[in-house]
Amino acid sequence: MAPTKEKILVLDDEPHILDLIQMRLESQGYEVITAATGEEALAKARSTVVDMAVLDLMLGDGPDGIQVMEQLLLINPHVPVIILTAHGTINNAVEAMSRGAYCYLTKPYK
Repeated sequence: MAPTKEKILVLDDEPHILDLIQMRLESQGYEVITAATGEEALAKARSTVVDMAVLDLMLGDGPDGIQVMEQLLLINPHVPVIILTAHGTINNAVEAMSRGAYCYLTKPYK
């Protein structure tokens, strides 16, 4: 029986960024579950246990990445969440970390 792959939930409302993150993570052997909206990400997190989440901070309509993270942590309190943003500020980073983010990264990233 093959070992199960760690599952990473990735949320970004920019399709090309979502595809790029998915491609890079899959090339490292992870199973990637993608979502383009906060609502979609939360629905997928309710139906599948994920090992980690990577959430964009600034999303179009609906909740932002921090709000999605808070709901995700209610579903799975132990899931590490990385917040990604192209609009990084010290205040955003402090808020994300104080509200439960494992890590906060600014785009572009390596």
